[in-house]
Amino acid sequence: MSIADPVRGVLTFNSILVDCSSCEYYGQISNISDHAKRDLVKATSRFRLNEERKMLLRVQELFNRHPHSKHETILYWTSRSKIRGGNVIPEPDPEYEKDLEGNPDIAEYLGQTYANLESRLDFTKDSEKELRAFDNHKEIACPECGSSLVVPERLYMFMGSYLDDIGYGQIKRHIKIVGAKAKE
Repeated sequence: MSIADPVRGVLTFNSILVDCSSCEYYGQISNISDHAKRDLVKATSRFRLNEERKMLLRVQELFNRHPHSKHETILYWTSRSKIRGGNVIPEPDPEYEKDLEGNPDIAEYLGQTYANLESRLDFTKDSEKELRAFDNHKEIACPECGSSLVVPERLYMFMGSYLDDIGYGQIKRHIKIVGAKAKE
């Protein structure tokens, strides 16, 4: 997510576009309480963490199918590069590459993201536990299936850009004021 403070972004709007975390519902909610908006952000974070965890588990499963591989990607994502106390030199692994070709979504994920697999799995598990306890308001329940509504990624990106623009404008004004005072 590109937004630094999603709660602040969601609180800015009276009407918010939402997706359902379970079914295909897509719509808009309006005039919900600030508390419900905060819960909407928590539900979104929990949903995104669960989605990331599912992908990380698929990556782990792929890597586990190649336990002796020294492929650069596997070494990059795991602690295998530290085997036996030294750095392992990457080696091509045609079997792994063929397996990866059969999983284009995993290949895309590995190409666009970096994390230590073990650490990131631990983080997503711990964070999900923390987010599990939030108050799920009826205000943010899907009208079709009752699951939590979430903020679409594209809206987060818009809010991030909007808030970045506001911040950039404030910085420019501050620089002009400081510069003017310095000339005095």
